[in-house]
Amino acid sequence: KIEESIGKKETQELAVMVDTFRPLYVVKKAHELEDTEYMSSWLPKS
Repeated sequence: KIEESIGKKETQELAVMVDTFRPLYVVKKAHELEDTEYMSSWLPKS
């Protein structure tokens, strides 16, 4: 998918940055929703 970005002028993606003064903590319920394969989801399937 990396090559798909070459030559593109825009995407339909949205990035959000949160600037906090104190640390954020993940609530227990959020762990149930975590996609553990997300970090490799852009890699080609082998």
